[in-house]
Amino acid sequence: MPRTMLPTMPRAFFNLFALITLSTSLLALASGPAAARTEVWFHNGSEMVWKSYGGFRQVIKYRVPRRSVHWNGVQNGSVLFRGWRFGRRLVGYARTWRRGCHRTFRYKVRGWISPDRRRAVLQGERPVIENCRVVGYVPFGRDATLVLERVPAYYDVNYPGY
Repeated sequence: MPRTMLPTMPRAFFNLFALITLSTSLLALASGPAAARTEVWFHNGSEMVWKSYGGFRQVIKYRVPRRSVHWNGVQNGSVLFRGWRFGRRLVGYARTWRRGCHRTFRYKVRGWISPDRRRAVLQGERPVIENCRVVGYVPFGRDATLVLERVPAYYDVNYPGY
Protein backbone atom coordinates (compact mmCIF):
# COMPACT_ATOMS: atom_id res chain seq x y z
CA MET A 1 0.00 0.00 0.00
CA PRO A 2 1.52 3.39 -0.93
CA ARG A 3 2.33 6.01 1.65
CA THR A 4 -0.22 8.82 1.74
CA MET A 5 0.77 12.45 1.72
CA LEU A 6 -1.27 15.55 2.12
CA PRO A 7 -2.97 15.81 -1.26
CA THR A 8 -3.30 19.59 -1.41
CA MET A 9 -0.11 20.74 0.27
CA PRO A 10 3.41 19.77 -0.82
CA ARG A 11 5.69 18.65 2.00
CA ALA A 12 8.07 21.63 1.56
CA PHE A 13 5.20 24.08 1.98
CA PHE A 14 4.00 22.20 5.06
CA ASN A 15 7.47 22.37 6.64
CA LEU A 16 7.75 26.10 5.89
CA PHE A 17 4.30 26.72 7.40
CA ALA A 18 5.27 24.79 10.56
CA LEU A 19 8.53 26.74 10.86
CA ILE A 20 6.76 30.11 10.52
CA THR A 21 4.10 29.14 13.06
CA LEU A 22 6.71 27.98 15.58
CA SER A 23 8.89 31.08 15.19
CA THR A 24 5.86 33.39 15.54
CA SER A 25 4.82 31.61 18.74
CA LEU A 26 8.33 31.85 20.21
CA LEU A 27 8.52 35.54 19.32
CA ALA A 28 5.21 36.18 21.08
CA LEU A 29 6.44 34.36 24.18
CA ALA A 30 9.75 36.20 24.20
CA SER A 31 8.12 39.62 23.90
CA GLY A 32 5.54 39.01 26.68
CA PRO A 33 6.71 41.00 29.72
CA ALA A 34 8.91 43.34 27.68
CA ALA A 35 5.91 44.46 25.62
CA ALA A 36 4.62 46.82 28.30
CA ARG A 37 2.93 50.10 27.56
CA THR A 38 4.87 52.83 29.35
CA GLU A 39 3.49 56.25 30.27
CA VAL A 40 4.81 59.15 32.33
CA TRP A 41 2.68 60.46 35.21
CA PHE A 42 3.21 62.90 38.10
CA HIS A 43 2.46 62.18 41.75
CA ASN A 44 2.98 64.91 44.38
CA GLY A 45 5.82 66.50 42.43
CA SER A 46 7.55 63.23 41.57
CA GLU A 47 7.85 61.92 38.04
CA MET A 48 6.50 58.38 37.75
CA VAL A 49 6.65 55.64 35.13
CA TRP A 50 3.40 53.67 34.75
CA LYS A 51 3.77 50.32 33.00
CA SER A 52 0.80 48.33 31.83
CA TYR A 53 1.48 44.70 30.95
CA GLY A 54 -1.18 43.46 28.55
CA GLY A 55 -3.59 46.08 29.88
CA PHE A 56 -4.17 44.04 33.04
CA ARG A 57 -1.12 44.04 35.32
CA GLN A 58 -0.03 47.53 36.40
CA VAL A 59 3.20 48.77 37.98
CA ILE A 60 3.91 52.40 38.93
CA LYS A 61 7.52 53.30 39.77
CA TYR A 62 9.34 56.47 40.70
CA ARG A 63 11.42 57.88 37.86
CA VAL A 64 12.46 61.17 39.49
CA PRO A 65 11.39 61.32 43.15
CA ARG A 66 10.96 64.76 44.69
CA ARG A 67 13.54 65.65 47.30
CA SER A 68 11.41 65.09 50.43
CA VAL A 69 10.47 61.50 49.50
CA HIS A 70 14.03 60.83 48.38
CA TRP A 71 15.15 61.61 51.94
CA ASN A 72 12.73 58.94 53.21
CA GLY A 73 14.46 56.28 51.13
CA VAL A 74 12.61 56.45 47.80
CA GLN A 75 14.98 55.96 44.86
CA ASN A 76 14.67 55.92 41.09
CA GLY A 77 12.83 52.70 40.23
CA SER A 78 11.16 52.29 43.64
CA VAL A 79 7.68 50.76 43.23
CA LEU A 80 4.76 52.88 44.46
CA PHE A 81 1.92 50.64 43.23
CA ARG A 82 1.63 47.09 41.96
CA GLY A 83 -1.77 45.74 41.02
CA TRP A 84 -4.37 45.09 38.36
CA ARG A 85 -6.66 47.08 36.14
CA PHE A 86 -10.24 46.11 35.30
CA GLY A 87 -11.58 48.64 32.79
CA ARG A 88 -11.11 51.95 34.62
CA ARG A 89 -10.87 50.36 38.08
CA LEU A 90 -7.57 49.69 39.84
CA VAL A 91 -6.88 47.33 42.75
CA GLY A 92 -3.62 46.34 44.34
CA TYR A 93 -0.99 47.37 46.85
CA ALA A 94 0.73 50.70 47.41
CA ARG A 95 3.93 51.23 49.36
CA THR A 96 5.01 53.89 51.80
CA TRP A 97 8.41 54.70 53.25
CA ARG A 98 9.55 56.10 56.58
CA ARG A 99 12.89 57.71 57.31
CA GLY A 100 15.09 55.47 59.42
CA CYS A 101 13.19 52.29 58.48
CA HIS A 102 15.06 49.96 56.18
CA ARG A 103 11.96 48.54 54.50
CA THR A 104 8.76 49.62 52.81
CA PHE A 105 5.27 49.22 54.19
CA ARG A 106 2.64 47.79 51.89
CA TYR A 107 -1.11 48.43 52.11
CA LYS A 108 -4.20 47.65 50.04
CA VAL A 109 -5.59 50.32 47.74
CA ARG A 110 -8.29 50.59 45.13
CA GLY A 111 -9.23 53.38 42.81
CA TRP A 112 -10.12 54.52 39.35
CA ILE A 113 -8.81 56.15 36.21
CA SER A 114 -10.76 59.12 34.83
CA PRO A 115 -12.61 58.65 31.52
CA ASP A 116 -10.12 60.92 29.72
CA ARG A 117 -7.18 58.93 31.23
CA ARG A 118 -5.54 62.07 32.63
CA ARG A 119 -6.03 61.38 36.33
CA ALA A 120 -5.91 58.32 38.58
CA VAL A 121 -6.87 58.15 42.25
CA LEU A 122 -5.96 55.31 44.61
CA GLN A 123 -7.38 55.10 48.13
CA GLY A 124 -6.77 52.79 51.03
CA GLU A 125 -6.13 52.57 54.73
CA ARG A 126 -2.56 53.68 55.23
CA PRO A 127 -0.40 52.04 57.88
CA VAL A 128 0.33 53.80 61.15
CA ILE A 129 4.04 53.21 61.78
CA GLU A 130 5.81 53.42 65.11
CA ASN A 131 9.41 52.25 65.61
CA CYS A 132 9.37 50.81 62.06
CA ARG A 133 6.42 48.55 62.87
CA VAL A 134 2.82 48.78 61.70
CA VAL A 135 0.57 49.35 64.70
CA GLY A 136 -2.69 49.99 62.82
CA TYR A 137 -4.37 51.41 59.73
CA VAL A 138 -6.31 54.65 59.18
CA PRO A 139 -8.32 55.78 56.11
CA PHE A 140 -7.10 59.39 56.22
CA GLY A 141 -3.91 61.41 56.23
CA ARG A 142 -0.71 61.15 54.26
CA ASP A 143 -0.60 58.23 51.79
CA ALA A 144 -4.29 57.31 52.29
CA THR A 145 -5.18 58.93 48.94
CA LEU A 146 -2.72 58.86 46.03
CA VAL A 147 -3.47 61.16 43.09
CA LEU A 148 -1.61 60.77 39.80
CA GLU A 149 -1.79 63.16 36.83
CA ARG A 150 -0.84 61.99 33.34
CA VAL A 151 1.84 63.85 31.42
CA PRO A 152 0.85 64.92 27.87
CA ALA A 153 1.42 62.32 25.16
CA TYR A 154 4.34 64.15 23.54
CA TYR A 155 6.32 63.56 26.74
CA ASP A 156 5.61 59.80 26.90
CA VAL A 157 8.61 57.69 26.06
CA ASN A 158 9.76 54.17 26.86
CA TYR A 159 12.31 54.42 29.64
CA PRO A 160 14.68 51.46 29.52
CA GLY A 161 15.13 49.74 32.84
CA TYR A 162 11.94 50.98 34.46
